[in-house]
Amino acid sequence: MKRYSGLAILALVVFAMVACESKTSLSRSKAMHLIQGSKQFSEIASDIRLTDAEIKRGTEQGYWGAANSGVFIFGEGPSLNFTAKGKQVFESFAKQSGGTPPRWINEALKPLVTEVTGIADTGQNEKTVNFNWSVDSSKLPPDIRPIFKDHPAKAGVAVFTLYDDGWRLEQMGAH
Repeated sequence: MKRYSGLAILALVVFAMVACESKTSLSRSKAMHLIQGSKQFSEIASDIRLTDAEIKRGTEQGYWGAANSGVFIFGEGPSLNFTAKGKQVFESFAKQSGGTPPRWINEALKPLVTEVTGIADTGQNEKTVNFNWSVDSSKLPPDIRPIFKDHPAKAGVAVFTLYDDGWRLEQMGAH
């Protein structure tokens, strides 16, 4: 019986150490999860701009074209309009975004944290996390996804502070 009670005490000590460690350590996967789920990340990644290659591929495939017909896409940069084919694909995202056609693209191409590239201690109970993000086109039909295959990754930086209940995201910005 003493042998089992000793093992039970040892198990409790190990469990307590692991539980404390999980609150005070900030792993790459935990940082990625916290960044991805944050309002701050949604805000910095909310203005997804198409690259020249994406504009060309979308035009060649008939999803958007010159600014003389259809539904207007962008207010800055190239003036493009959805064709009937493009409107059919992207208009379904209008209900989710509640906005104008440029928001349809942003709703369709969700920002996705692709990797945490580094975590640095920057002060007592504070860490700076560098990360990369890109777009996730998986909500789109398979035939249109290749348009966005080479969308460039972007860099971001996030600052976390350790509180009694765990890590909280305090600041975020483009890198």
